[in-house]
Amino acid sequence: LTWTAPGKSGRTLARVSGAKLGLLRAMHKTSLQAATDALTGLANRRTLEESVRDLFDRGEDFAMAIADLDHFKLLNDAYGHEVGDRALRLFARTMRTTNSQARTVGTRRRRSS
Repeated sequence: LTWTAPGKSGRTLARVSGAKLGLLRAMHKTSLQAATDALTGLANRRTLEESVRDLFDRGEDFAMAIADLDHFKLLNDAYGHEVGDRALRLFARTMRTTNSQARTVGTRRRRSS
């Protein structure tokens, strides 16, 4: 199936569609990266703030739980950042699966030195 635009010969519908799909995928990936924490995949602080603001604006009831990983720096210092990163990913996965009914699960992660 070939589509030829006026004044342009040889341009195929498949090529044009493929280029547009590629652009849409890149835009979606960029949007996802801007909204999530790269390590955990959880919503980042900006996304959480927007979600809460949206709930307030719509007058919806909601609950928020906040967790802190006590003494996380000790884990990083004792076992290294790779183990600390694995612990954060495990915690994130646990939060997502335990709170499967939650609309948004997010993070405000601080780097320990």
